[in-house]
Amino acid sequence: MSCRRTEGSCVAARAGTLRAMCLAALMALTISCSTMSAAWYSQPEPRYRSRAHGGMAALVEAGGVRHVILSLSNRYKVYMGPPLVPVRDMEPPILNEQTFELRWQIRPPGPVAPGTSMGWRLVREALAIRSNDGTVITPTHISIEGLDHGSGETLYVHYAYEEVPAVVPVARPVEVTLRFYNLSYGRMPKRYSFEPALHAGDERIAAPRVQFVLKRDYEYKPCVVPLYFMSVR
Repeated sequence: MSCRRTEGSCVAARAGTLRAMCLAALMALTISCSTMSAAWYSQPEPRYRSRAHGGMAALVEAGGVRHVILSLSNRYKVYMGPPLVPVRDMEPPILNEQTFELRWQIRPPGPVAPGTSMGWRLVREALAIRSNDGTVITPTHISIEGLDHGSGETLYVHYAYEEVPAVVPVARPVEVTLRFYNLSYGRMPKRYSFEPALHAGDERIAAPRVQFVLKRDYEYKPCVVPLYFMSVR
């Protein structure tokens, strides 16, 4: 009798464990949800494609200068729903109106000795993008940060209420951020181009004009379980 009791207890325990597991799975499905998020990015033509800052970028080398060009918006949810099926439209229109910006890194192909001046100059015409129909669009805000020693140091800022200067001197490797407050990712021309041209002395360091197509990158999560934490006293 004792053996049968032990065997019956084991069967009951296993059944109880199975019920608990099923209940836990059911609860997880009840409180979880699926999501679809998106981010805008600019896809360059195939021969210049590279990766930078976690996104797609254009890599161009010309005249001993290395250019990396990219544009990437913030990521945000566009659909939510029950597990596996994100059917509820959650796209906030205001996030689709994020200001369009282009980031342009300018570096020599090799290391630069501290204190070396590159003697580069950016001219106003090189700070514009061109839509597919030929319209030239000038940025309304420009900021320049150092990329070498003292990386992240702001070297120059041009504000939207000022006229874009004819020439901006650049003495070292930098990242130029061009913001277009009159454009948003949702209203941008789907195709545009940018020519990363520089001047050094009287010489124009020409680079190929790169064609871009504006696209959205989607990320699907079939089951997301929110985490809850007890307050700490």
